[in-house]
Amino acid sequence: MIIIQLQRTVDTYLQGRDAILRGLAGVALSVSDLEDILDVKYHKILFRRRNPASWRPKELVLLGEALRLPTDAIAGIRALVFQLSCLPDRTQSQLLKRAGLNQKKLSIRSRDHDYWQVDELQRLAVALRNWQDSMATGDVPVSAGTPDVMPPHMAFPATFRRREPVFTSLSNPATDRVSRVDSPSA
Repeated sequence: MIIIQLQRTVDTYLQGRDAILRGLAGVALSVSDLEDILDVKYHKILFRRRNPASWRPKELVLLGEALRLPTDAIAGIRALVFQLSCLPDRTQSQLLKRAGLNQKKLSIRSRDHDYWQVDELQRLAVALRNWQDSMATGDVPVSAGTPDVMPPHMAFPATFRRREPVFTSLSNPATDRVSRVDSPSA
């Protein structure tokens, strides 16, 4: 089934990515070495080190080759858009919605797979797992954003509760000040 192939592609990419980043952390490469390997500027390397989610697939392939780690899983991300396009339209739109993607983003990623972001792929992996679970149990897939579909930290809230400042008096006889404490309104 194509869903299983999609799940395998996304999972192997994420595992390969993690292995390459662990390999990078375990090797003492200077910024100038990374500049030579990746052919990028100093500030971009510092940004990538501070924000590991910003590593691009092409950069991960170059790093993996330099560290002599397998990069097949990273290169396999190129097939992801094709695999998604093989799904029936309704299934595809539901999975994309669950993963926070749309046809425009998918079109951009089909032109250049380097635009895939790790958080999108993680959400897609969760959506695929939930889809498989719902099909295995015979449940009808539920809409995006509900806790049944994604973990609460990844789900987009249906409504935002407005946060109002709550003033609490903390009496201080010397200054008689009122302290401001932020808390959600009930």
